[in-house]
Amino acid sequence: MKSPANFQDFPPVILRYIDGHPLSEAEEEELIAWLKEHPEHVREFARLLHFESLMLETVPVLLTSPQTVRQKRSITLPNSRTNRFVPVQPTRKNSFLFPLSIAASLFIAFIWFLASRHTTTPPSSEDFAAVVMSIRGQISWNNPEKTGMKGTITPGQKLGNFVAIAGKGSDSKLLLNLPGTGQLQLLGQFTAKLRRRIDAGKKDSYLLTIESGIAALDIIPSTSRPAFEIKTPHAGLQVVGTRFVVHISSDYTRLSVLDGIVRFEPRDGSPVYVTKGETAEAKIKRKPWIAGTDPDIEDKMIEEVLPETTIVHPPVPKSPAIQLPPEELLNEVALADFSIYNATTDKPIPEYDHIRGDHIRISLKKLPPYGINIAANPAYGRINRVVLRLIDEKTGKIVESTTEKFWPYFLFGDPREELGNANPGWLEPGRYILEAVPYSKNSKQDQGPVLRLHLEVVP
Repeated sequence: MKSPANFQDFPPVILRYIDGHPLSEAEEEELIAWLKEHPEHVREFARLLHFESLMLETVPVLLTSPQTVRQKRSITLPNSRTNRFVPVQPTRKNSFLFPLSIAASLFIAFIWFLASRHTTTPPSSEDFAAVVMSIRGQISWNNPEKTGMKGTITPGQKLGNFVAIAGKGSDSKLLLNLPGTGQLQLLGQFTAKLRRRIDAGKKDSYLLTIESGIAALDIIPSTSRPAFEIKTPHAGLQVVGTRFVVHISSDYTRLSVLDGIVRFEPRDGSPVYVTKGETAEAKIKRKPWIAGTDPDIEDKMIEEVLPETTIVHPPVPKSPAIQLPPEELLNEVALADFSIYNATTDKPIPEYDHIRGDHIRISLKKLPPYGINIAANPAYGRINRVVLRLIDEKTGKIVESTTEKFWPYFLFGDPREELGNANPGWLEPGRYILEAVPYSKNSKQDQGPVLRLHLEVVP
């Protein structure tokens, strides 16, 4: 508790309030701001109120006699600003002052609590490295630094600052959103570790270590952010901002740059800069062990990394009708499929997750009672916005339409209170056409292929 000798340490507005002066609106805001600044301020203010109430109760009794009280003579109390004694009217001891001071302190604490609720900073993005946008197949995760922290990845999940990820099937696909950095897509049977490194006073950076599989990245250009780093068994890459694909096998690491520039450095080799349309490859040459050359080496294959890097210039453009290979996954913007979400849990309904095709039949009995939402799942490319429409197949009338600029791309909208928080909507029995159109930019010329699905909704 601050002693009377240190009353001047309190802000002037506090002393004005204690002295009984009426406060202006600006002074009231100043008082509330000081109380919100730190919980200790509330306790100090409560102690100050308590101390002042005790002074008003005990000092007149100690310094005056019954004769003085009857004659209503003035006595002196210490002024909280100057620590000098000034005349005040004597006060009879009143038992309600102490509980009143306690009630006042609790009231101020309550005000501080309510005010702090409206100024609470949102959860820091420093406690996760990526958000799962979409998945296909069985993909597991674990924390290499904490035993027992592991599980299966689900859409909308936030992955910690250091996470190991593994895709178990050849058709596995994982699309991640990296806050403020870009997107990462892992394909096939992959094994990778993603670490978000946070440096005080500086922009955080990412390190992606890939043992096998295919990684397609779309990194937002930024000169203020440290380079995005990638390490493979054969090479290291540094990226400031570009789109590219890395294919890692047991024998080589192949880089294909779709846009921008990547610094590609083979292990034990010289770095090269690979630009748009070029590919680079770091290979491993294997040779058998020769008996007698080194007794410490077992009879096995010895790995050697070639010091040189092969640069391949852009090939002749292929026909759009030809299926795009993995190296060109980010050349176009596309949507993969639809998912129906439970609007209460904000998670896809397993039976209606990743649905596509010409015709899907949906039973209302299998949908949750408190509303659903329908999301268009991205396939690849940087999507600027998605236009979603629900059309009555019989009349051609648009039943629902929205434009979403942020993932998840929900038909009934997303309140954006939290990533993946679905607005509840509903479907009436009937036949519908569900459409989703992706755009890489704002113009119609940057439109991707339309994803269309015929829905039959039955009771």
